[in-house]
Amino acid sequence: MVVDRCMTSSSLFGKMEVLHLAKNMRLEMQREMQELEECDYDYPRFLSRVAEGKEKEDEDRRIALPGYINVVEKNKKLIDEVFDRIETEYVDREWLRARSIFATDNQTVNQLNECVGNRVSGHSKA
Repeated sequence: MVVDRCMTSSSLFGKMEVLHLAKNMRLEMQREMQELEECDYDYPRFLSRVAEGKEKEDEDRRIALPGYINVVEKNKKLIDEVFDRIETEYVDREWLRARSIFATDNQTVNQLNECVGNRVSGHSKA
């Protein structure tokens, strides 16, 4: 009975097309997860190296950022990416906990906070 229900016994089997995967998605996902773990682990060490002056600088005294750090030119684009559904999800603490933006100074933090706050309906300034 089980053999009769096998896919190869189906009248549709002759009409099926065999597809071959070009990429091992499980392996790809494992690599991505490993990269994320390395990012989380390397970021504090990267900051320590910068603070201690041990990170390599170019001739203009600039430090190359690791690939897992994203730099954006416009705050709006950054907010759109990180807080894409803030208008509806702002009440969900877990959703908020999964998002963060690091900034270099308090002025930038205040600007970002104001932009995000303005997107939340019913937001009032203190």
